[in-house]
Amino acid sequence: MSIVDLHCDTLHEMLKQKLKGEHYNLYKRAGHLDVERMQESGYMVQCFAAFVDKEQVDSPYERGKLLARMYKEMCSEYSPYIAPVYHYQDIINNERLGLISAVLTIEEGGVLEGNLEYLREFYEKGVRMITLTWNYPNEIGYPSCLEEVSIPDNPANWKVTGEYPGLTKRGIEIVEMMESRGIIVDVSHLSDAGFWDVASIMKKPFLASHSNARSICGHKRNLSDAQIRTIASRGGVIGLNYCAEFLEDNPADVTLESFMRHINHILRVGGSDVLALGSDFDGIETNPALPHAGALERLFDLMLRSGIPMSVVDKIQSENALRMMKEVMR
Repeated sequence: MSIVDLHCDTLHEMLKQKLKGEHYNLYKRAGHLDVERMQESGYMVQCFAAFVDKEQVDSPYERGKLLARMYKEMCSEYSPYIAPVYHYQDIINNERLGLISAVLTIEEGGVLEGNLEYLREFYEKGVRMITLTWNYPNEIGYPSCLEEVSIPDNPANWKVTGEYPGLTKRGIEIVEMMESRGIIVDVSHLSDAGFWDVASIMKKPFLASHSNARSICGHKRNLSDAQIRTIASRGGVIGLNYCAEFLEDNPADVTLESFMRHINHILRVGGSDVLALGSDFDGIETNPALPHAGALERLFDLMLRSGIPMSVVDKIQSENALRMMKEVMR
């Protein structure tokens, strides 16, 4: 297997350990993801999110810089196993050397504090994807969890008007700069209005790094069919999220078949080129159906037994995400 995972919160968990004076161990740890289990499952790329809860820190920008330093330290300490990615070609080079590629991302665009210079700075630090919002409004836009208005689900007629809680004026500028610099725009956590704003202004592909299908599970964090089709039509991808709350309306009911319902629906609505993986490992409660990075063979075996061709499974595992990274990243 060659696995590309578009989102995990492992970096944030390791920083918490470090701030407590504890030593973190990326090779073998108690969470969902570590080097040992990534090697077991055949990981090619892991995106490490610099996640910031901006309501819990004095400065989201400073916490973002601290997480970027943590990422650099992590890549250096575990250099026999992982290597950072700054350009798409780094992924190819790392694979040839037998190394897992690590991509630095940001989850919570509030880390930029609305400052375009901060965006340039984080690009220089290696950030190649930004989740525009988390669960709070920020200088870029509004999150899905606060949405209380009915958003027209009609992408053909959508214009950036400011009538709905979508992107701010500065948010539009940030998205445009991200596109020009080769930073992947991530709409997971973003409000529906923000999604359509992104779709209206972007020319290159964008993604939802860790979201599922709203038609199967009605959580606001999931995507409508129109959104799935739009991401697919732009050459973007959707990272399947392993969180039970995004798989079943009653999370206690989750099984591997829950994953299959989302997989089959997204493939049916968006086609075989749109689906990827976005585990949300170390940012979610343990899902017993897929509890850690060493267990992914269970899901891929079920896909094959369910009749999904190996060529499509390969796309989901890595090929769709790699295609998008090649197109957007420089």
